Amino acid sequence: MGLFDIFTGDPVKKAAEQQQQYLTGISNQIQSGIGAAQTRGIDALQSGQGSAIGALQGGQATARRRVDPGPSPPSRTPSPPTT
Repeated sequence: MGLFDIFTGDPVKKAAEQQQQYLTGISNQIQSGIGAAQTRGIDALQSGQGSAIGALQGGQATARRRVDPGPSPPSRTPSPPTT
């Protein structure tokens, strides 16, 4: 520290610059972490959505078969004997 540093404010300016660089670095790390978490979260949601759609479609087909099994086969009751 020089004799005239107290009058020029250079140490304070240097400390402020270092602090700003540090905070910028931390901010960039936080933003990167948020972006990565967002990407993982969206991927998980889309995967779950795909699985849910598949499960619902399979269940829907099963339910339709149970509710409307289609036309019944003709009954095979014997005809009354003719005389």
